[in-house]
Amino acid sequence: MGSWPINYRMLFILRIGFILLYCPVYIFAQTDVPPWKEAFVIGTIILFIVNHVLYDRTQKLSLLFLIAGIDFLAASSYGFVFLGGNLPDQAVMGLVGLILFMRVSSPYLVIVWLTLLVAYWVTFLTVEYHYLGRIDVVAIIVNTAFIVFLTFIGSLIRFYKQSREEAAELYEQLRKYAKQVENLGAAKERSRIAREIHDSIGHMLTSLLVQLQVTRKLHPVDQDKSFDSLIKSEELARVALQEVRLSVRAMRDEDWKAAFLESLRTLIHDFSIITGMNITFHSDDDITGVQQQIQLSIYRIVQEFLTNAHKHGKATLTIIHLQRNSNEIELVLQDNGEGTAEVKEGCGIRSMSDRVEEHGGTIRITSDVGSGFQVAISIPLLIDPFKERNYDTRLSG
Repeated sequence: MGSWPINYRMLFILRIGFILLYCPVYIFAQTDVPPWKEAFVIGTIILFIVNHVLYDRTQKLSLLFLIAGIDFLAASSYGFVFLGGNLPDQAVMGLVGLILFMRVSSPYLVIVWLTLLVAYWVTFLTVEYHYLGRIDVVAIIVNTAFIVFLTFIGSLIRFYKQSREEAAELYEQLRKYAKQVENLGAAKERSRIAREIHDSIGHMLTSLLVQLQVTRKLHPVDQDKSFDSLIKSEELARVALQEVRLSVRAMRDEDWKAAFLESLRTLIHDFSIITGMNITFHSDDDITGVQQQIQLSIYRIVQEFLTNAHKHGKATLTIIHLQRNSNEIELVLQDNGEGTAEVKEGCGIRSMSDRVEEHGGTIRITSDVGSGFQVAISIPLLIDPFKERNYDTRLSG
């Protein structure tokens, strides 16, 4: 019983203490006790002590039942040896049930235990009525209730111990799951960083490379235009540097929130200057209260939409509307590009939808030939983990 909590080990020790105090009562509470009865009491006390030690060291179930059976025979003998002594002869039997049900969990044990008790009471009452001519009903009720009570206590203690072991096992599993979640989170973060590099720095460096190629080709034929192209390259490099600083600043929650709208307007302004695209931007001032990760996703979605509108749609006009409602934030993006009769999920659309779905939001994309693209996004501010995440791509016209 070394794995039992200290308070229940104390109960186990109190059990033998109760037996050592209770059994001698049969000698001292009566007069003219024959020597053989004194020898019986002393012998059973020694037997109970030996079995008590064995209970603590026995792991085999068959040996445990053997020890409990010997204890039961010794305890039940008190009623016959001291017949009519007006003492609670069945008290020690209750202590046998206590230790037995503390150690064993089996429906068969309950059946066997009840069978033993019924057999004992039938035998004892028969002997009592034969020799004394009476049956003490009150004693039967009191002693039976005591035995049942101690047996029930033993079952509760065993149930508590099993619950502790199961809780410890569940805790260990939970710790392993937490470690797995941590590893998955690290992998997701690496994926996010890679996507950030592709969406921001990669975008800027690609534009810078194109501009430098234009500068190199213009230099032999038109140095003035070559110089203007070089100025644009310098501006692109500056924007790329700002993008790096923005990514670092995004790791600091308060700095990012304070600079969100400013960063978004700077992105739109710089993109308009570099590409010549006319961009109209409307927003609520209350956007800064939105959590940092949603703000960052909005920034990247706008960036991805502008890039696709310019690169694939050849758009010259883009309208961006950003507003916050009571429980969600809405983002609508529209361009006047070439459009398409069938919206196909490329890297850009996949990137935008992934960012929206990360926050439990919805995205709706519509397009038609000659009408450009329109993207309507809704992101809940209080995320419901049971909310279905939808990606709805529809064709208009």
